Amino acid sequence: MGYGLWVWLQSWVVSTSAGLQAQDLRLFSGYAQDVWVAYRANRQGQVHLFLHHIDTSGYQNLGRTGLCLSEGDSTGIQAWEATLGEKNTLYVAWSTQKGTFLAALNAQGLLLWRFSEAATAAQLTILPHPEGGAVLLKHTGQRLLLSLWTGTGQKLLEESLAPDQPTQRKGRLTFSGPEGFWVIWEAFDGQRWQAWMQKWRWDLRPETPPQPLSSLPHSIEKVEFIGDGFGGLLGVYERVSLTGAGKDLYLFRYNRSGRLLYEVPLCTEAGDQQNPRLYKRGTDLLVVWEDNRQQDWDLYYQRIDLNSGRPLLEAQGVGLLTLPGPQRHPHLVLDYFQNELIAAWIDYRRLQGDIYLQRYSAEGKPLWEFTGRPLIANPRQQHTLQIATQDFQYFWVGYLEDFPQEGTYPHLALLTTQGEVRWQKGLWGNRHRPHARCAHLQAYPWGRRLFLCWADDRDSAKVLQLYGQVLEPDQTPLWPISGRPIAPQPHLSQEEAQSTFRQDTLWVLWQGRESDVEADLFAQAMLPTGERLFSRPLVVCGADRVQQEARWLSTPTKLYAYWTDSRSLEETGFDLYVRSVAPPAPEAGWRTQRPFENSAYLGPVPEKAAFHHLWQEEIAGKYQYLYAFAPLGEVPAQPLLLSPTAKPQRFLHAVGTPSGFVYAAFCEEAPGPYEQTLRLYGLSPTGAVVWQASSPLGYKHHLYPKLWLLANGDLVLTALGSPA
Repeated sequence: MGYGLWVWLQSWVVSTSAGLQAQDLRLFSGYAQDVWVAYRANRQGQVHLFLHHIDTSGYQNLGRTGLCLSEGDSTGIQAWEATLGEKNTLYVAWSTQKGTFLAALNAQGLLLWRFSEAATAAQLTILPHPEGGAVLLKHTGQRLLLSLWTGTGQKLLEESLAPDQPTQRKGRLTFSGPEGFWVIWEAFDGQRWQAWMQKWRWDLRPETPPQPLSSLPHSIEKVEFIGDGFGGLLGVYERVSLTGAGKDLYLFRYNRSGRLLYEVPLCTEAGDQQNPRLYKRGTDLLVVWEDNRQQDWDLYYQRIDLNSGRPLLEAQGVGLLTLPGPQRHPHLVLDYFQNELIAAWIDYRRLQGDIYLQRYSAEGKPLWEFTGRPLIANPRQQHTLQIATQDFQYFWVGYLEDFPQEGTYPHLALLTTQGEVRWQKGLWGNRHRPHARCAHLQAYPWGRRLFLCWADDRDSAKVLQLYGQVLEPDQTPLWPISGRPIAPQPHLSQEEAQSTFRQDTLWVLWQGRESDVEADLFAQAMLPTGERLFSRPLVVCGADRVQQEARWLSTPTKLYAYWTDSRSLEETGFDLYVRSVAPPAPEAGWRTQRPFENSAYLGPVPEKAAFHHLWQEEIAGKYQYLYAFAPLGEVPAQPLLLSPTAKPQRFLHAVGTPSGFVYAAFCEEAPGPYEQTLRLYGLSPTGAVVWQASSPLGYKHHLYPKLWLLANGDLVLTALGSPA
């Protein structure tokens, strides 16, 4: 059996956000002060599904570019839907020309499971199951099918919806309570489309027979509905008159058995009333809609008594905003503490769409400036407004913004119910180049797998961010195709990454650089699944000035980080520091005697309290490498000078064996012009220099030596060399 050094090479393209054409934006508010942002977007000619996960501090767990859930499938997203279930699990369904897919992700963006089938879907709706898993409603072209999924991705059963109806469309779901859910859809009766409804149990058995939503002589164009809190169904639909006189709004309520409690007009004013939204507060139903009774689109509002369906305000609604210029797409946020509400809408008073807010009393009277407060008002177009409440104090505002000749990009803002904007940011990465600039690729064996780590600028044109990938033995990627962010830090450039492994856990150490004079050290631990063990990057050292050249030191009981530090001497020199990261312990400076001390290597020896210490110091104006064998950080006052030639030395690289033997190599200035001699040393587990060699590669000039240990114990030395 022979031994060898394998070199693995593969090229792949990391795409950025350049030219992104986002659409179909949606928000899903989480249970841990967080929100999911999902949208479909055309990126460089391919339509994909993107996800972002953000908490209330603004931290983006998936980086600025987000997660491309459909990466690798170039056939395009035809339909998709998502919902948030138990344990903050996001269930996402989507369909492409390759088939229909259903996936579950946790709050870190890790794929818990994924299922696919060859049949495509024209429409998808998904609802979380109260005991875990989800109910999926899919439109296969003419039929609607209901399927039940467990929390582990197992498909239990599938049922047809009203199988006697030949043509169906626009199916949607809503909760009715612990006993089941409601389905509303449209069916074609040969002359017109008619809205139907049916209640189902969570085990996918029908609770009521299919029945028309309305028996009145008119056509229904759009239905908005919610559960009434008592197992029944509550909603508003747009009535289209058979005489073509315009659209009106009608209110309906069914009890838990499917019996109609009332179906009454909500607003029948002249013109069109459309795009209603419903909100339940106690025994009141709040409805907001678009209204052009005055030949211009305005916002109107009504409060309704749930028990009787009777309006509590003016019969045809109260005008929330009736300024010149269309006001469209209204949303409400309810302030339960003060019995008030905030309205958000797209406002066209300046021709292009802006986003405005206004606070109202329960009767619809404005409490802020009469014209409202702009959340975003600029020369660009804002659209696809989405609102998601976080709790009783915060709510999320998401929208898309058109950048001329660049693309359409998603934005997110966090606001309090008092109208204070906590933060507002764009959710995109590098808009300046279609593909990322990648650097610093490293590969580490992780059992039978291979871990790859690199830095790229997909998230920002100005800083690098660390990404990782785990490859199976057959080169199948275990993580997302374009990699998983190690620990996003959008305002710091992540550099000088070092990785090590303890048991089945990956530890990554890096420098987060803010500027040339300020850089700190951070770490993250990850499992093979990609799960991060720390919700935020672990701060290894956040002292002033620059920390650099950080490395790992692993012993059976502790994991240390050590580095070069300029906090005390500022721009006049460096010190050497070490600290235990696992378990955590305070840092300690272990070499602070001379103005310049850096480029350290520390190596453990099994079952001994002593460590190999190698480092560089400035001696008589020249950098020299020193060695000591002592307890960690307790080197003697007069350490060993490895090569006492008084010539400059640099580019140290060292590796240790499991038995505690250390090999070290560095370059030393030679007598000839521009020559660098290569020095190689063998250091025993007792701290003795066992052997040394000069220029072992036979060249006059060497740079950047690297040492590698093979499985049979052989040592491989590589360097840049020149015979001239």
